[in-house]
Parts: sequence; C-alpha cells; structure tokens
Amino acid sequence: MNTVHVCVAADGNYKLPLLCLVKSIALNSASHPCVIHVLFSGISNRCRRNLIAKYRDTNISFDFIDMSKYVFDFSGLDMQHWTRAIFYRMMIPEIFKNLDRILYIDCDTLVLSDLFDFFNTEFTADTDIAMVVDKFSWKSQIVKLKTKNYFNSGMILFDINKCRESEFSKKCVHWLHDNPKIATFPDQDAINVVC
Repeated sequence: MNTVHVCVAADGNYKLPLLCLVKSIALNSASHPCVIHVLFSGISNRCRRNLIAKYRDTNISFDFIDMSKYVFDFSGLDMQHWTRAIFYRMMIPEIFKNLDRILYIDCDTLVLSDLFDFFNTEFTADTDIAMVVDKFSWKSQIVKLKTKNYFNSGMILFDINKCRESEFSKKCVHWLHDNPKIATFPDQDAINVVC
C-alpha cells in the first residue's frame, strides 16, 4: 500500500501534543503520501485550518472527523483520569470501513522513523491487530484480566476487515459495560481482553 493512513485521537486538551506528533510524522515520513485522520472533539476550526495550511505543500494531508456525534456510556467506569477520547480507538474499525488498514498512534507519541514499513507489516491469518507489549503494567494486568499477554494501546495497526468480521468494536464496548470495576485502563484493558 502506497499511502500510509494514520489515525490519532485528540480533544481540546491535546492540541499541542497533536501538533508535535504531526511534525514528527512529517519530518520522518517523506517517502510516501500520508493521510492523518484526526478523531477530534473540542478542536477549533481555526486550529484545524492552520494545521492543513502548514502542511499544504507536503506529502501530509488531513481528514478531520468530529466525534461529538458518537455517544459513549461511561456508567460504572472510574473516569477521573480519562477523557472520552480514549474510547475513540475502539471505534476505528467501524469509522474507517473504506480502508483495509490504519495505524493508530497516541497524540503523546513522537515518530522517529518512516512509518511506511511498519504500516505495511504482513498480518498472519489469525491476526486482527498488531500492538506492542506493555512492559510497565503487564504483570498486574495479566493477573487481573486473566490474559496471556498485555499490550499497550498507544500504537495499534488495525486490519479493518478482520476487526469488523470479529466484531472488535462491539466486543470492546460490551466488555467495558460488563466489567467497569476491573477496567483500570478502560480502553486498553478492553482491547487486550477482546484480542
């Protein structure tokens, strides 16, 4: 695939990290066209226009998707440390039905090399998504969630079709609704259990 599709989630509190992430992608991914799909809430029209203008003459283009139309039920979840933006990544397979794959990256990440090879990673027949092992909280979460591994959801390569076939988004939402008391890292825990 020639065009790299990157997805990020941001609200008004994450404008500066979003700008840093985009700049790091632009500095390191000049070899191929890159579309950055921004799942947003609370980011002004002015900020979005400025971002588009800044990268107009580069290989970077933008697709802004207003997430205010999506309703998320937080009942039972401890949301003191989280915003609704953490749930956007669980909905990616349903939002991007027109794509074969997409790379989700947290806004507080810096990209230090070209994303093209990683984006084009081959999936095995039984793989829906690719994630990195969480080296900090994996032991406690494996025990609590009764999983074999524990992965960080800050960077996820989605095979959209396989995720949709397996009802990934629906299963994540159902798990969260059924297990709010054990969801320490709500979206990440749900993704780990479902996968």
